[in-house]
Amino acid sequence: MSEALVEQVIARCQRAGAKQADAVLVLSDAIEVRVRGAEIDFVKQSRERVLGIRALVGDGAGLRTAVTSTSDLSDGVALALADDTVELARATAPDPYAGIPKDGFAENPPELSLCDPADRKLGVDSLIASAREASPQHAVRIRELKTRKDPKRAASSSP
Repeated sequence: MSEALVEQVIARCQRAGAKQADAVLVLSDAIEVRVRGAEIDFVKQSRERVLGIRALVGDGAGLRTAVTSTSDLSDGVALALADDTVELARATAPDPYAGIPKDGFAENPPELSLCDPADRKLGVDSLIASAREASPQHAVRIRELKTRKDPKRAASSSP
């Protein structure tokens, strides 16, 4: 699970005939807690690892586009999916507006402060206490999503 895998997938799409390709690797962890009054009703912890691939083929009237994703990040599966994504793109209708932005993607996106970094360190017990405190008489659900998407793991190619 690395920048190298993303680069390999893009190169594979190009070798398979894609005029343009991009890929993104998303890694996230989540904890969800639900309490009813003082009782713990539900605790769920999940981890997501997903590779998304977009391949664009063709010229002239527009590019044919396909998007696929997988949670199996082994090299063999990821590279086979790159080939399949290009084949799938060949089967779609051309879109005159499809393509990777000519100016590329944002290199340094702004920090929007949508999440307090200290929240990433909260454990299950802390989330349960917060849910109980929020509304002692009602059902309360708290979901904490910790997404890590390194911009270096999102890459694209265009001739």
